[in-house]
Amino acid sequence: LFRQTLPPGSSSDMQRHHHETVHFVISGEGRSDIEDETVTWRTGGFVYTPPWTWHRHYNTSDADPVEFLTIENSRLLGALGVNRRQSAGLVTVAQAREMFQGDPS
Repeated sequence: LFRQTLPPGSSSDMQRHHHETVHFVISGEGRSDIEDETVTWRTGGFVYTPPWTWHRHYNTSDADPVEFLTIENSRLLGALGVNRRQSAGLVTVAQAREMFQGDPS
């Protein structure tokens, strides 16, 4: 459980990980690309990211930050030695798939 901020007009990197994540949107608005789906969200909403799915979160405001309360089971999986994360940088889902094509994970 931790607080996460996306500055105005910014985004997270494209990533996937073994843990699942729920973001509660404390303030702000934006969208998330989660595999082949794009979801929009705003203050009071939730964003769910299933395990091992490519995803990237965007703050669509040019003026206001996004504040998330992020809830995930990464520490549990880390303690068990089974957590893994991949980052593809600031790319699309299709580009991330291409970069990691053939990765057996």
